[in-house]
Amino acid sequence: MIKAIIFDFDGVIMDTHSFNFNAIKAVFNKKNAKFSEEIFSKYFVGRSLNDALTLLLNDLGRSNEISEWIKLKKDHDKFFAQEIIGYGETLDFIHKNHDKFRFAIATGCRFIHLDLTFKKYGLKDFFEITLTSEDISKGKPDPEIYLSALKKLNVMPEEAVVIEDSPAGISAACAANIKCIALTQTHLESELMDADLIVPNLLDKRVIEFLKKK
Repeated sequence: MIKAIIFDFDGVIMDTHSFNFNAIKAVFNKKNAKFSEEIFSKYFVGRSLNDALTLLLNDLGRSNEISEWIKLKKDHDKFFAQEIIGYGETLDFIHKNHDKFRFAIATGCRFIHLDLTFKKYGLKDFFEITLTSEDISKGKPDPEIYLSALKKLNVMPEEAVVIEDSPAGISAACAANIKCIALTQTHLESELMDADLIVPNLLDKRVIEFLKKK
């Protein structure tokens, strides 16, 4: 029986893709580095900023610049709450089902982004547990954040379901032995094939059927 649903944040609850893409693009421009959608998807989607930049700058041979890149990205964060919007279907699902399941968030974003979103959309009271990049030492695809969520919720892996949108997040859920529903809100279905269920959004009727069967 499913008792808890653990949500990713970026690409699941909030459409942060455009904001993060443009913010990272601005950093690349300031650092005279080549940027593309492919680079953004490969390094940044589904990962914390620190993990993404560590991988990227190691590949570019510029690992000594990581603190500079992080500072430049954080300079854009003051515009975060103004520019992001919520996925309507996910927000509807949360409002309709918060009394049926225990909700948690496990995200690679920073707490400041989560807090701004909670205030903007009035979501704080719906989530029993929130975990961000500041709460873990290893980001997705490492399972640490999902294992920590299970421990804090005091549930077994078979009693939870993860909602994800990225290959790295799905890999983290699988490594934690938690069933995963993937949303095609930021990636193609072909990139999410390791998930247990793939749907366009959380209002797809297959979602509730999946949760009831488990």
